[in-house]
Amino acid sequence: MIKCNEGRSAPLVLVVDDDATIRLLARETLEQAGFQVEEVSDGTEGLSVFCRVHPDIVLLDVMMPTVDGFTVCYELRKLPAGGRIPVVMMTGLDDVESINHAYEMGATDFITKPINWGLLPHRIRYVLRSSTAFEKLRENEERFRAITESASDAIVSADSSGKIISWNSGAQEIFGYEEGKAIGKPVNMLLPERFRDADKNNMGEFIETGVSSFIGKTVESIYRKKMGMNFLLRSLDQAGQ
Repeated sequence: MIKCNEGRSAPLVLVVDDDATIRLLARETLEQAGFQVEEVSDGTEGLSVFCRVHPDIVLLDVMMPTVDGFTVCYELRKLPAGGRIPVVMMTGLDDVESINHAYEMGATDFITKPINWGLLPHRIRYVLRSSTAFEKLRENEERFRAITESASDAIVSADSSGKIISWNSGAQEIFGYEEGKAIGKPVNMLLPERFRDADKNNMGEFIETGVSSFIGKTVESIYRKKMGMNFLLRSLDQAGQ
């Protein structure tokens, strides 16, 4: 599903190109496909209109007089609302250096000229769907981070290799390790040495089969603090999707 800005029935595409023919063809093609279109003829005006209309996506030409598309993209990314809006750059430059430069300036994707007008709406929809999915993922990660940081319980996440990838303040308080000292370390460092081989075997079985007798269950286990003291802790193991 494509997400539009509030109060908008269809996604708004801001077309920035000094070529009047390109702007006309882009408008006709995109409006017929159900998009709204705002068009401007130069980069400076493009930045001004971006701030005024808050488009859902920008279609930006690379080669323009006065201010080129690379510079416009870079300046757009510095605007308050510019960091998350997808920018598709149109370019007749097919060399790798120019394409890499476009991405370095903040481009989301690029389209080479001459433009295949029949495919343009599909490309725009694809970029918008990808942007929407990424935004939802970012929001979920921020929500999860806020929950974990406000929790007094220890919340620790590990990747499939058993390395710690997240560590909240509750974990620091309980185990004694600062986040920077815990991230990237084996999660079984939180266990007494005599239990680590068994934990490693259980982790290997889970990675291979996707099944573990501990997942989704609350269990009491012996854990180890940074200073070496063992203690009993009730924990809930959960597997990521």
